[in-house]
Amino acid sequence: MKTLMLYHSKQGHTKTCIDYLNNRTDDTCVVPVQDFTASLDEYDSVIIGTPVYMGNIHKMIKTFIQQHEQTLLQKSLTIVVCAMNDSEYEAMIQRNFTESIRNHARIVHAGGGYNFKRLNFLERFIVKKIAKVDSSISSIKYDQLDSISM
Repeated sequence: MKTLMLYHSKQGHTKTCIDYLNNRTDDTCVVPVQDFTASLDEYDSVIIGTPVYMGNIHKMIKTFIQQHEQTLLQKSLTIVVCAMNDSEYEAMIQRNFTESIRNHARIVHAGGGYNFKRLNFLERFIVKKIAKVDSSISSIKYDQLDSISM
């Protein structure tokens, strides 16, 4: 079974999750979503990794899913969501994915983190004020990643 792993990662946590999954299997193709030019028809399953910022999945991931929704609904689909706000997780899922995608895909909450070295001044300010975090942290849920069948 040939698997495509698409992702976007600004701070590195989503890429860490995708790399972790990639190390568990042989027949995968890992591509940043902005670099994907092949056809989804070449793959049996698709894993999409996305960070969440202020309650929204990354716009390139959202656009990709919208543009390819009908094809994705014909594949084994897993979406790996890297989000730190556990209390708003369900609302975020409802807001960012269509009912068809929510019903079809396995959506996995993989934790996340904040990498202050990759945040600009305004982003650091927002994280400090909203999340009450003042330094880099990583809280990846490897047990959730391990639950994904490969």
